[in-house]
Amino acid sequence: MLTASACFSQTFAVASLKPSARPAGKDYRGRITVQPDRLAARNVSLLDLMVEAYGVQRFQVEGPKWLDDDEFDLDARAEGAADRAESRVMLQKLLAERFELSLRRESKDARVFVLSRGKGGVRIHPVEGAAPASGWPRFHGDMRQFANLLSIQLSIPANVGNDPSRPSVAGGAPVPVVDETGLEGVYDFNVDLPPELGADSFVRWQRALQDRLGLRLDRRQAAVEYVKIEHAIRTPHGN
Repeated sequence: MLTASACFSQTFAVASLKPSARPAGKDYRGRITVQPDRLAARNVSLLDLMVEAYGVQRFQVEGPKWLDDDEFDLDARAEGAADRAESRVMLQKLLAERFELSLRRESKDARVFVLSRGKGGVRIHPVEGAAPASGWPRFHGDMRQFANLLSIQLSIPANVGNDPSRPSVAGGAPVPVVDETGLEGVYDFNVDLPPELGADSFVRWQRALQDRLGLRLDRRQAAVEYVKIEHAIRTPHGN
């Protein structure tokens, strides 16, 4: 077992982490904003914070039932500029102190989808600035977030011939999509995928990702590392 309160050289000079005064609900969660000297977020769960702190995807974090229910606001400032890796180390220590975290890492062999770069090269580029006002079918986020979105979309069966006024629903537990693109930054692109007669969701997404984005999607049996929270308090210690 790892105690997440292990000693680190870097720490935030000032950090406010407290329960959100006005919970927004899972459909309206905020984003974590990372700047060279600041890390801020509104209405994010401990799961969201763990994903950022450990550089993993959501399915790789396991913990208490409330892990993705309770919402928190965060405003942490460093004494000077820090890169993404340093910021994550500081966030790990902050979460360890405030939530009394203890955790362990565990590797499991699992069936996954793997998102990687296509042979012809990627056709998308990072963007600057805030997310556009429009929502689905437009995606705005990093590749880990896109992999999480794909995991859900791939679990939805083709709806050819069904009533288009009724939303599609997942046909089972989502299979994890592992991000192996190595692409950093935030991207913005259209992810609308029209129905196609005779093709399942995997084939349709596989073709669309290659043709539109220059990305590759494969099935694989792989060892996946998980971060398992062994202990955490529900209300973080005061600032």
